[in-house]
Amino acid sequence: LEEAAAEAGRIDAYIVPDMSRNTDILIAIAERTGKPILIMPPANGVGVTKNVAALRARGHEAYGFRSWADMKLHLEVMRIKKALANLKVLCVSRFGTTMTPSAGDNLISTDEATRRLGVRFVFANVHELVDQTHVGESGKNLTSPGKTGLNPSEEEFKEIEKMADELIEGADNCYMERDEVINSFRAHYTIRKMLEYFGCNAFTIPCPDICATRRLNEEHYTFCMNHSLLNEQGIPSACEYDIASVISLAILEAAGHSAAYMGNLTHSPYYVKEFGKIPFPYFYNMSGTCDTEFAKRVEEDTENTLFLQHSVGNRRMHGLEAERGKYDIRPYTGSGWGVTIRYDFNQDIGQPVTFCRIDPSCSKLFVARGTIVAGRGQDDNGCTLGVFIRVKDGRDFFYKQLSIGNHVPIVYGDYFETISELGRSLGLEVIRA
Repeated sequence: LEEAAAEAGRIDAYIVPDMSRNTDILIAIAERTGKPILIMPPANGVGVTKNVAALRARGHEAYGFRSWADMKLHLEVMRIKKALANLKVLCVSRFGTTMTPSAGDNLISTDEATRRLGVRFVFANVHELVDQTHVGESGKNLTSPGKTGLNPSEEEFKEIEKMADELIEGADNCYMERDEVINSFRAHYTIRKMLEYFGCNAFTIPCPDICATRRLNEEHYTFCMNHSLLNEQGIPSACEYDIASVISLAILEAAGHSAAYMGNLTHSPYYVKEFGKIPFPYFYNMSGTCDTEFAKRVEEDTENTLFLQHSVGNRRMHGLEAERGKYDIRPYTGSGWGVTIRYDFNQDIGQPVTFCRIDPSCSKLFVARGTIVAGRGQDDNGCTLGVFIRVKDGRDFFYKQLSIGNHVPIVYGDYFETISELGRSLGLEVIRA
């Protein structure tokens, strides 16, 4: 007992065999350590029910399992809960609110996310971040005079140039000038320094709020590439200051050991069924009509086909340790700045995916699954990159999504049951579609 309790500081749970006459020892371990007790299968129904009931009645966390598969699922859920409890999000905002022009369905309260999930938050100012993306002397930034800055040094700027060159060299095609790619890396490099400085492992920043200041027009970068690269590195990063999406990305990336992908989720009945041509809403920058084969795949079942779109594709969607996927580099703006990584989702037709999103009240968890049927936008500029995903029942999905919000990230693979069980374990209302 002394030896077991001595290990409590470095473990997450005790796993013990199913025995019927060790209740007193299990209670003692739970009292001393406060750690969950897991009773392994095969369960004979005598010891496991007796011991779990005895522990739970005394306020201790205890679980029993009928099969190894059940136990594996529970351990996966424990691991994702631990990832959330260790999540610390750097929120770079223009205003002191979670609501932005494009993310009105954001979390109402970050305190509630901390209470329910254990997620913590650090807040920084947009203008201070932008000032620090320039090579300069610490303490000389306009918005924070005298304050220690994270501005890259001349030596670090050489590293920024090297990172930009490596991204260009690795691309199948690059449709941007080298200097413009370097500009986007100035932002990414500074954000990485801020994450380290504040001890954070997740990130979000608003788009329209900063565009309204015209500072990005002067700096010649957007944050699209930054989100792509951070997600590739296992650091959940979301557009539009959508903190709910950051948490959802963290859940998916922990479940799938892969980089997740977020975007606006549009339901396909909005698309006109004209053979060989699928018009998009006016706010999409479309370079041309879709090819015939593409149209056929989407039109096979438009009622149950959704379109997920944001230009934050990444190269690690098949696994954080997997070989990087092929990509192009294209600008966000028509005038040629703001790096976006273009990934062709058409190469993943038939790939199962899992959707997930926390609702604004942080009391509901939405989970769904689907299959990739087509991709588009890999040859466009702007926020046009996207993937068509077929789900079981598009109508059911839509009416359930109304309680959740717009951005519903995906990860490759089927983790439907794992995330459903996670929601139940966290005490959230699980909405399945």
